Amino acid sequence: MENQKPSVLGNCLRYALILAVISILYSLLLYSLGQMQNKVLGFLAFAVLLVVMIWAVKDFRDKKSGGFVSFGTAFRIGFFTGLFAGIITGIYTYLFFKYFDPEMIGQMLAKAEENFIEQNPNMDDSQIELAMSYTRRFMQPAWMAFWGFLWNAVVSAVLGLIVAAIMKKEENPMNSAV
Repeated sequence: MENQKPSVLGNCLRYALILAVISILYSLLLYSLGQMQNKVLGFLAFAVLLVVMIWAVKDFRDKKSGGFVSFGTAFRIGFFTGLFAGIITGIYTYLFFKYFDPEMIGQMLAKAEENFIEQNPNMDDSQIELAMSYTRRFMQPAWMAFWGFLWNAVVSAVLGLIVAAIMKKEENPMNSAV
């Protein structure tokens, strides 16, 4: 009888859902505390992503794969866990900025304009207005969800490589040859 390989996809979807719920709850917590634009607290989301990726790979390796996982499989688990969570949180981002608090975009634009002026004191008003016109084009709920998803995919790939390098545990072919 042939050994069946455990499903990577089911494991990824399970942990992606966990990651998405944690991310959405964290986002709502930051929102309720008025800290959505706090970059330091925003970077904590990367730590959560990393921890959930490690948890997903460890669960697969230790409980579903006999204690072993290749680099490629560990990478796929980490990457697709992050990617699927990114799809869910992208939908949440769109809904949040489109329906829940569309005025938040105005606050973000005001902060962006303030940063333009602060970082570029030699820019005249027409240059600032041009920069802000481009910023406004991309500060729409659909664009924000798309760019958030794309950014999440890149971060998931990088963290997936790191997690795979740390969590891989190859089976020794000499032990399985009998």
